[in-house]
Amino acid sequence: MTVELIERTTKLTNAEFSALRRNTEGRIIDDFDMAWVWMTDAQKERLHGDDQSRGFDVDEEIRHMMADLY
Repeated sequence: MTVELIERTTKLTNAEFSALRRNTEGRIIDDFDMAWVWMTDAQKERLHGDDQSRGFDVDEEIRHMMADLY
């Protein structure tokens, strides 16, 4: 299953979340930033600790970009 991340308008389903490519440690390896944006809170909680940290960095970057708009 290929997971479309670019033109999404809805959160990932659990099947799509499970289909994201991961390395042997379970970390998401493709388009992590885009995947993070479309994950549900429950899916984010299921991530490897390193991926959660990467996601928090994405959230911080988005907050800065939004602040620059206003």
